[in-house]
Amino acid sequence: MREKKKPKKRILCAIISCSLLASIGFAQPASAADTAVDTPAVQDDIETMSYSDGTSTGTSELTGVSLGTGTTVYAKQFINQVDVYNSALNEVVKWRRDALNDKQVTFGVYNWQTKQTDYYSVSDYLKKLGISENEYLTPKWSNALERIAIQRAIEAYSAEDAHTRPNGESCFRASYNKIQSEAEILAWGPANISGAIDLWAEEKKDYVQNTGAEVGHYLTLINPNYEYYGFAAGDGQYYRTTFSGEAGTRSSAAEYSDSTPTNMRGLGQFEVNVDDDDLREGATWNLSSMKSGSTQTAKVTLKHRSGRYEFRGTWGSSNANVISANQSGVYTAGKVGTAKATVSSGSFAFSTDVTVMPLTLKYDGNGATSGYVASQTGSHNDEITVAKNGFSRSGYTFSSWNTKADGTGTSYAPGSKITLPAGDTILYAQWVENPKLTRLAGQTRYDTMATIVQHEQTKQGQTVIIASGENYPDALSASGLAGGLAATIMLVGSNSLPSQTANRLASLKPNRIIIIGGPSAISKNVENALHQYSSTVTRYYGEDRYETSLAVFKAGQKLGVKWNSTALMATGDNYADALSASSLAYAQKMPIFLCSSASGFSSSQLDAINKTIKQGLVIGGTSAIPNWIVNSQLQQQQGISTKRIAGATRYETSIEIAKSAEQYGLTAEGSVFATGANFPDALAAGPLAGKKNGFLLLADPFGTTAQFVQKYKNQVKTAYVVGGEQAVSSTTANQIADSLGLRHP
Repeated sequence: MREKKKPKKRILCAIISCSLLASIGFAQPASAADTAVDTPAVQDDIETMSYSDGTSTGTSELTGVSLGTGTTVYAKQFINQVDVYNSALNEVVKWRRDALNDKQVTFGVYNWQTKQTDYYSVSDYLKKLGISENEYLTPKWSNALERIAIQRAIEAYSAEDAHTRPNGESCFRASYNKIQSEAEILAWGPANISGAIDLWAEEKKDYVQNTGAEVGHYLTLINPNYEYYGFAAGDGQYYRTTFSGEAGTRSSAAEYSDSTPTNMRGLGQFEVNVDDDDLREGATWNLSSMKSGSTQTAKVTLKHRSGRYEFRGTWGSSNANVISANQSGVYTAGKVGTAKATVSSGSFAFSTDVTVMPLTLKYDGNGATSGYVASQTGSHNDEITVAKNGFSRSGYTFSSWNTKADGTGTSYAPGSKITLPAGDTILYAQWVENPKLTRLAGQTRYDTMATIVQHEQTKQGQTVIIASGENYPDALSASGLAGGLAATIMLVGSNSLPSQTANRLASLKPNRIIIIGGPSAISKNVENALHQYSSTVTRYYGEDRYETSLAVFKAGQKLGVKWNSTALMATGDNYADALSASSLAYAQKMPIFLCSSASGFSSSQLDAINKTIKQGLVIGGTSAIPNWIVNSQLQQQQGISTKRIAGATRYETSIEIAKSAEQYGLTAEGSVFATGANFPDALAAGPLAGKKNGFLLLADPFGTTAQFVQKYKNQVKTAYVVGGEQAVSSTTANQIADSLGLRHP
């Protein structure tokens, strides 16, 4: 702690032109005895002080000026000595020339003989000293004094310190290579060095009038004994700027002779030594919390002088596992927790609590439509198990996590390990676009049929089966024959050949056309029209729908179809059950025998069944095919085994058929979904599903179909919904797509 004693002569401070001034006082020149050498003004005595016993007595790395005793701290300061150098001496010359030309400016020399003070004009005084006017008007720049001025401009940040260094020492303890200043003037507030010198020169009036006010600043500028100067500019605490001037006498010319300017310009960290009292005011840290794995350079700012000075020293930590420091004050956050950061220099130390916050591993759905994955936390370099995916995205399948949303970063599989890097991490869900549930539809049933046929990719020269697009009975049994002949099914009107069908026929150029149904179902005119697309047009039908199914079976035999020994038995009174089985019939070349719910199978049908069929798959419940038909006609009379496939509704029956079809190798891949409210779409789509060994399912608007196919989710690449939104609504189609993991049609 510094202890100030009463000074021999008071250092004066005054507010002038809104600027605060302080200077070392100088007495008027005194005359000596006749034999004495005339002497110029001399510096006032400086107050006597006791100083801190701090450890630092080095020099500034930037200015090279001695720092004195005390503890070294640092002040960040922008300086521009180029501008100062270019202006300062010209301004001094201006005021020296003014003094030379003003007879009111005199120097007094004490005459020891007369015991009085004799006053001389500047011109006469120069002659008395043996100094020419040219020498007087050419003051010199001193590199050493400039360096001292820079150091002092930094140290005199506050007018409260004035000519006392922050460590409590006299300003004249500041030296460069053991060279010291012989006079110092300070100013706070001017915009530039010219303004500062003009401010000091405002004391001229008091000097001329001998008012007894402070005139040391002015005298330092015009005193001919001062030949060497160094000026500098810095920041000020209250007045924005600080300017310092250092002067040296002619008698010390050898010390000040290096006139090279420093040309210092830029932002620097300047060392300043302070005393213990300044340190005891305390300090603030810029550290309070850090993310694990992060680094931060500590900054400890003294509360003294409103945070002007930064304290540095030996950096440390109370727990190196939590925070660790290098000797540049860079702290690294480690494990989550709290530890003290410390810094010490000499006998002083400061500390603060630093909390290390955990790192967060976040999971981003990256376009997910639903779901959530909880974040995880840990410390830097912790090994964490990557979470399972909890997100879902309609029409997409999750593949992995990645550190970049676009997948160009590091990939992680759920359950793998990730080492937490510095900083929070986000893992983005990566999605593979699922295939799309394809809607095959047109404005009319014939448009839809044409679209379906096009997707079958039937080769040219194949067989085409023609069925009625207006009534279902005759066409129900056509699917098995189509499978046996690798044919496609096209629809016509009873009395017209739709352009859609004609166009497809023209494209396929079939080698054979087979008409299923009699002239009442498909007219002779239509048959004649079909001849232009194939040289072979054959019609197969019976007296009714039941006999037509038998005719279709026999046609297959005639045409070389190797019928499956398992046949499908379905009612001819409704279309739903037979259509649901059409893809199975196509894929397995199973004949379809239609019966009447009231009268059962005809004798001719039973005769054909007896000769070729070993098992009958009975499609539909007992209201469709009563038990007596199964037990009496099929089992007892024909001796074939039977298996009933039925559900409570046509949609559930369709599902049960699909379950049974799996035993014959059919899968959900390539499945077709059609309305259960009408027959044309499903009739035309049977071959499409059959060719792909897929199910043909009636799409239940109440969701039972979607629930069933849920078990095939993400296993299907190709599936179709046939018919427009009036047939299968977008809601129903989207439910089916979601269940399969496909994109919406």
